[in-house]
Order: sequence, then structure tokens, then C-alpha cells
Amino acid sequence: MTPGEMQDAEQVDRGDVATKLNSFAALKVMSPTDLNLLADKIIVRPFKVGDRLQEAQSSGDFLYLVESGALRETGKDSAGTVWWERTHNVGAAFSRQATYDGLFEETEVIALQEGRLFVIAPSDLSWAMGRQPALRQALIREPIAVRLRAMPMLAPLNDSQVRRLAT
Repeated sequence: MTPGEMQDAEQVDRGDVATKLNSFAALKVMSPTDLNLLADKIIVRPFKVGDRLQEAQSSGDFLYLVESGALRETGKDSAGTVWWERTHNVGAAFSRQATYDGLFEETEVIALQEGRLFVIAPSDLSWAMGRQPALRQALIREPIAVRLRAMPMLAPLNDSQVRRLAT
């Protein structure tokens, strides 16, 4: 499953994509007009159980939005030992490179359930951040919230409470 594998543009209802973009917490800072413009740029990538998300090291920071399904991302140290893992469910936003302050960290992302990703290319993400500077902070908040959710002592908190801690 590489960035080039996508759903036929004629099969994608861009109005539906724009509506669904509004359901992602990190994108709520964008105006309806900008969401509609962004929807036209989205790469829609379906995936099946067991598919691997692959990107070239020099491809830049794609932003992945989980529209449906679930994926597991694992990070390994230089010896190949898994040292962290997280599950990306519906509504998750993640970027395999930006998570580490621009340093490329080799991760493996495997689909756990069939679904669909909305993929934003680096140039389109840059465009969106230019239109709405608050988007950068909103996107940073999501990975922090994911890390906080992994802490057992914070398990009783709901999503909005965890996001508030991440700010």
C-alpha cells in the first residue's frame, strides 16, 4: 500500500470527503471553505487486513487520516526490537515522519481491519497550514494525546479530557 495506490478519483464523492474531514479533531480549526478545497486534494486510499503502509524515505511528511478501519504502527530499534506500538482507529491523524521532529524513524504500519485512509501530500499539508496556522498546533496535539492515552493512570479520562491535557 504505497501513496500511489488510491481509489479512482471518479469514484470519490468530494462533498462526502469534505463532510468527513470535519469529523477529524485536528481539522476542526479549518473553515468549511478550506475543508472543501482540501477535500479536492485528498488522496483516498482503501486498505485490506494485512496491507502495509509504505512510503519512501524522501517522500516527505504525508498526513494520514483514518476514515474507516484500524491500523497498527510499530517502531523498532536498530536491533529490530519493537519498542513502541500504537493503534490508529477511526478519526486518528498520524504522520510517520513528523512524529519525530522531522527525523525519519522507520515504522511499520499494518492494517488490522479493512478501511480507508485520507492521505494529504506534503505540499497540500503545507498549503493547509498556510491557510490556517492553528492547524500545526492541532496536529501536534493529536500525537501527544495518543501517547497520553497509553498511560494506564490516564485510562479513566475520555478523549476530550486527554486532548485538553495535550495542550
